[in-house]
Amino acid sequence: MSFAPTSGTPASSTSTPASDASASTTAVCAPGVIEVSSLGSHAAPVRCPHCAATAVTRVEYSAGRTTRVCAVATSLLLSPAAGFVPYLIDGTKDKKHFCGSCGTLLAVWHRSGRLEIAAEKARDGEEKEQNGALMEQMLTLALVQEGAES
Repeated sequence: MSFAPTSGTPASSTSTPASDASASTTAVCAPGVIEVSSLGSHAAPVRCPHCAATAVTRVEYSAGRTTRVCAVATSLLLSPAAGFVPYLIDGTKDKKHFCGSCGTLLAVWHRSGRLEIAAEKARDGEEKEQNGALMEQMLTLALVQEGAES
């Protein structure tokens, strides 16, 4: 059984294509450019939050938790002398994404699939510093007030 629209408009103009619905869930900021929060295991074009340039990320490999687990497993299963082998294989390492323009660390993609965004980590550190400075000011003010009361 087929349903036709009651108005004179064609059915394609009243329905939303599936591609439009999925486009709203992807983190695309310009054609071919992805958000830093969507980085994966490979280099990709992103807009740097530090320098605002659009460039392909530079990826460096670094040993992480997966590398260490593989090294321990290799040492236990094969030989203690073979424990260094996972440190030679890029497939066991985490990927650090740097801005292709200014070189700022943008994110670290861990082999577990978790993405650690460097800008958020830096922002958290700044907030902790600000909170520490505020606590120090409050403590100093309390000490000054106690001294004035005595």
